[in-house]
Amino acid sequence: MSEPEPKAEPTPMPLAEPESDQDVGSWWAALVERLPLDGAARNLARNTVLAARQENQWTLRLSTGHQVLVNPERTQELAGALSDYFQRRIRLNLEYDADAGDTPEAIDQERRRVRLEEARGALLEDRTVQTLIQQFNARLDESSIQPRDHDQPTD
Repeated sequence: MSEPEPKAEPTPMPLAEPESDQDVGSWWAALVERLPLDGAARNLARNTVLAARQENQWTLRLSTGHQVLVNPERTQELAGALSDYFQRRIRLNLEYDADAGDTPEAIDQERRRVRLEEARGALLEDRTVQTLIQQFNARLDESSIQPRDHDQPTD
């Protein structure tokens, strides 16, 4: 008796290219998550913003503090992943700016900051926590606050 063959992972639908300049930041962040990049090349992609796209020539903007991530191999790996994804050759130019803007990493950091602030607020509003603070002069250890993951069940 033979074992059933494992099901192949469905190939995600390619992202439609952004319709306006306002959509580019979120589009780039979503695209970077779909690319098969690991380690330093992923880190490079997550710390850039797509500044311009002209046919097969794309310009990425990188914060000057992240220049250490750039080397020819990483840039080529990122260009290769983009080329494979879009089924056309894409060449990359990198430019540097003191503040690159809304990179995928910056977007995620802001999301984490907001979720942490929401978790802190929820704890401070919790009646049990308020009772502990009032009756026992307790303090909330803010460094221990961890927001729940979105897919984590609530109790």
